[in-house]
Amino acid sequence: MPAKRIALALLVAASLALAACGSDDSDDGGETGDTTVVSEPGVSEEPVEEGVRGELTAEGIGEIRQGATTDQVTAAFGEPDREQEGPGCELAPNSPRALAWTYKLGDGTAILDFNAATGELGSYRVTSPSLETPLGDTVGEPFADLRANWGADLKGLALGAEPTEKAGLWQVVEDDDSQLLFDVRGGKVAGISGGRIEICE
Repeated sequence: MPAKRIALALLVAASLALAACGSDDSDDGGETGDTTVVSEPGVSEEPVEEGVRGELTAEGIGEIRQGATTDQVTAAFGEPDREQEGPGCELAPNSPRALAWTYKLGDGTAILDFNAATGELGSYRVTSPSLETPLGDTVGEPFADLRANWGADLKGLALGAEPTEKAGLWQVVEDDDSQLLFDVRGGKVAGISGGRIEICE
């Protein structure tokens, strides 16, 4: 049977099955219109959920890890709300240009930083409490909870002045030099970053 007839047969069968179940979610009188998609065998028809999601780790966000390409990030999270290209770390003359993708999360943002030349993910920064680390750390969390979760693995990153429980940068470094970086302000976590992070301030 020709491929077009097979696809048509599948479409008719799916329409009849929905009608037999008495689905009344549609307000178009049962007509399928142009929104029905007949997939190839073995291909899921489930819609892909877009948006940044997953645990915040030293390697990345959820399934997206360091080295992921812009195409892979788009497939996982959808198109960004904003793209911006600029210089990399200004304090490192040989630093490659950076491409920043910003996703709005309603209560904050997630910014993914790529190497502009290779399109590979290097690090990220999140200011939304909707995403958390494997230990449950979120933006807005008191420093005392952060310290309780990480213990001696949480170390201050001195930039001019030593960080305190009220303000400063605190990090957890992995064996491959990837890190989770917590920006503490007013005694609470204001931002969480991950990846190989160049401090350029």
